[in-house]
Amino acid sequence: WDALVDASPVGSLFETAEWIASWIESFWSDRAMAIHLVRDGTELVGGATLLFDDDGELGCARTVTLPRNHQIPHAGIVARPGRHGEVVDAVLTHLVSKRPRVRLILNGVDRDSPRWADTRDAAGRNALRWFPWDPVTIPRVRITTSWDDYLRSRDAHVRSELKRKLRNIEKAGRA
Repeated sequence: WDALVDASPVGSLFETAEWIASWIESFWSDRAMAIHLVRDGTELVGGATLLFDDDGELGCARTVTLPRNHQIPHAGIVARPGRHGEVVDAVLTHLVSKRPRVRLILNGVDRDSPRWADTRDAAGRNALRWFPWDPVTIPRVRITTSWDDYLRSRDAHVRSELKRKLRNIEKAGRA
């Protein structure tokens, strides 16, 4: 799988087996999902991890989506160079054959990438209802000093809120 991600012109860390497994363990462990592998003979040419969001937890009910939330800049169906269109078509054809009334929510697929056009075209060929979901820009704060210096530069309310939120994260065991 990771060799496939490495070969993909738009593959990223967020599509590696280790990242997807960690994401699923953290956010989707007891829910339905499918891993689609597309082969040409014995060669793996593409694949997708799809989540079945029957209850609408990540979107609306009866949707299929990608393992992504707002901390991940992009995700998608991965494929070897020059094979993305046929891989997307194979994945979506299979999906529609198994879940004919499903909706596809594409979260994190860049509208300027080949993934976008390939998915739009394959969805149309398969009469699949799909909904693009624009990536969300995640605010980031660049701290050029120490964390303590940064805190001292904030007003009392901000310092108090940050400390409270950090305590809650630590209590939850996620820091």
